[in-house]
Amino acid sequence: MSEAAQDQNIEAIAKIISMTRDGRFEWQIASPDTLMGSYDSDSRFSSIFICRYDDKWLRVFRRSYDVSILKNARLGALAIAASLGETRTERRVEVVLEIVDRNKNSLWQFPREEMLDDLLKVVRYKASGAGELISKLLNEP
Repeated sequence: MSEAAQDQNIEAIAKIISMTRDGRFEWQIASPDTLMGSYDSDSRFSSIFICRYDDKWLRVFRRSYDVSILKNARLGALAIAASLGETRTERRVEVVLEIVDRNKNSLWQFPREEMLDDLLKVVRYKASGAGELISKLLNEP
């Protein structure tokens, strides 16, 4: 990916964060069923939200999955290493932002960026109504 394309993706994510904070994006909690069949059976999902923008749908979620890591870098093939017990499993976590169709099938994923964690935090905060609850509590006598 070119540097210009990467910069555009980062700017787009920053804009989504800003528009979510401003209330221009209204995220809704989505069912984990919308992700079934899209990823391997070992994947686990949490914090799944969808939002309509213009004629497109966006989905953001947290995915955790296992990755086999070579214990000994000198071993070349992962399959051979696994049969020799030379691998270890590591759990990875990522935040995914994607464009989905009206049936919630993934059409395209934004490249992984650290700021996707910030997006998910803002979406969770707004979708939960936490800001309104906190304001209401603070205004209680």
